[in-house]
Amino acid sequence: MKKFQDSKDKMTKRIILFLAIVLFVYSIFQLEIMPDRILKSWERSQHLLFGMIPPTLDEPIDIAGAALESLQVAVMGTLFGVIFSVILACFAARNLAPHWTISYAVKGFAAFVRAVPALIWAILFIIAVGLGPTPGILAWQLIVLGCL
Repeated sequence: MKKFQDSKDKMTKRIILFLAIVLFVYSIFQLEIMPDRILKSWERSQHLLFGMIPPTLDEPIDIAGAALESLQVAVMGTLFGVIFSVILACFAARNLAPHWTISYAVKGFAAFVRAVPALIWAILFIIAVGLGPTPGILAWQLIVLGCL
């Protein structure tokens, strides 16, 4: 019986491997990934990498300004997030919430905010309010808010 089970397991593994290879080959043809496209992409990648090295630091004031702006975004997002977290935490506590459904709704909202990656929040806020520090502040605020 053990020998039959071992041969059955080997056959199952071979079938799965065969199907994976067939799916891989089909995907290559479906996506039109051909060797000449891969070689061209390698040349483009080299061009991109050689354009990055060595980095040009012609205007260090702009780099310092951008670093300072990033720090300001982080501080503002954290500050606003903590303020709103404290308010929502009062509603999340069952003994402080006016009704138990509000407590569960706030906890569910916090769980949802934590479940969505930060990059997705940032992209959504960029679409909503445009580029600049504002979407970063809003995304960071929401991330902090989810940590109640």
